Amino acid sequence: MGYPAGYPRLKYEFSKWTEEHAINVALKAVSYAKDKGAKTIGLTGFEGGRLAQIVDIPLVAAINDMQKVEDVHMIVVHMLMQYLCKRLQTT
Repeated sequence: MGYPAGYPRLKYEFSKWTEEHAINVALKAVSYAKDKGAKTIGLTGFEGGRLAQIVDIPLVAAINDMQKVEDVHMIVVHMLMQYLCKRLQTT
């Protein structure tokens, strides 16, 4: 038994909407942080997109493969966590 007619399109449209919604939330969060005087850092992939254009420090994994971009982001986040933990232990 297959999917109902139109199912793949609905799934795609929902995925597209949630991705666009997440992007809008992230962009609004960066704008809010900048309005409050915070320095902003953005982890992006591919060409960087809108986020890389508005943050103070764009970290762009310039790779055209989402899984590899996510791997690079995970490494950066782990390195940042290690740095912050060590930094907090010395204060």
